[in-house]
Amino acid sequence: MLSLIIMIWAIGMDFYFLRRPIAEPIRRRIRWSIPSFTNIRCQFLLHSCGNVKEIIPELISVGLDCLQPLEVKAGMDLIELKKQYGDKLSFMGGIDVRPMADPDPSKIEEEIRTKFAVAKKGGGYIYHSDHSIPNNVSFSQYKRVMELVKKYSAY
Repeated sequence: MLSLIIMIWAIGMDFYFLRRPIAEPIRRRIRWSIPSFTNIRCQFLLHSCGNVKEIIPELISVGLDCLQPLEVKAGMDLIELKKQYGDKLSFMGGIDVRPMADPDPSKIEEEIRTKFAVAKKGGGYIYHSDHSIPNNVSFSQYKRVMELVKKYSAY
């Protein structure tokens, strides 16, 4: 039996509010954090809410491997990001939580189906919502989300 161990160093720093930076010192901190750990041979995942599109090239240049959560209401578009950076960066998230609570189940199915069709091409995508699951999403609605994830994530 083959065992595989993947080390992931997750950094949680929100760089942005919805559309504007929180603080420049945090960006400087990330610029030295990732390169200083490259000798431990692990993958680097960054959690940052808000719209961080403008700093993605910088994050890639210092060695980021995966970006999460891709907050839709802040303007992060999983399909656009996958097309632009999918050969250099993996993504985790980008599934809008708002359609999860919609009484029309076709809304969340469309969200998952269309995004998975692009995001899973070539690998480099991990399912995750774009933010915390709101309390107006019932257990049965969330169960439906997980069924759709299973249905559309198959390669």
